Amino acid sequence: MKFNKRKLNKYKLVVWTLILALIVSIIPPFQGSVTVAEKNEPIKDVHELQEMDELRTENSKTYLDTKTREYVLEEYTEPIHFEKDNKWEDINNDIVAEKAESDDGDLSVGNKANDYKVKFSKKSKKNRTIRLKKQDKQLEFGLVGAKKVKGVAEENRMTYPRVFSNADLVFHVDNNAVKEELVFESKPEKNKFSYEFNLKSLQAKEGDNGDIILKIKTKMNFSF
Repeated sequence: MKFNKRKLNKYKLVVWTLILALIVSIIPPFQGSVTVAEKNEPIKDVHELQEMDELRTENSKTYLDTKTREYVLEEYTEPIHFEKDNKWEDINNDIVAEKAESDDGDLSVGNKANDYKVKFSKKSKKNRTIRLKKQDKQLEFGLVGAKKVKGVAEENRMTYPRVFSNADLVFHVDNNAVKEELVFESKPEKNKFSYEFNLKSLQAKEGDNGDIILKIKTKMNFSF
């Protein structure tokens, strides 16, 4: 049994600084004794191979070339699967229309499939433009002073255009984080902005470098 291995690094450019990172545990790619052979040969097109779902891990997929009986391991630097009903399911960060939250009918757009849930308001508002949930932990916030404008969803991006006269508010839903950007058309008159936060089962604490860490009892952190 042979394995070809390749690593796919994902690099992302963040224009502004707010990162809400969900820290997850890392699961080893394989259990037991497996020999991985690095070979100087053309990388196979995995779209032409058969995926072995039972060999999935949080960060990898394994494919079988039925002609050569070779296995190809495709390993990523961030999670590509989440566990559901004891199976690894594909993460899908596309933002789609969903059932509205019971306490806020505007929160009716969210990420399609992941182990954390993010809901966006149909329109931006200072107290609750976005809500993030994981298990019983919840964080929601809005940008104070922003105009109430309709959001536009495109793939994994939610944009609220012209929340200020020269700025768009943009959220990117990634595999293990939600990133926010304030994109300015011209130099802003001010460089400080205020947010209104609401927390559930989380406690805010200032970090050593001035960051604010939202701690939870299970030692997983939301941070920004």
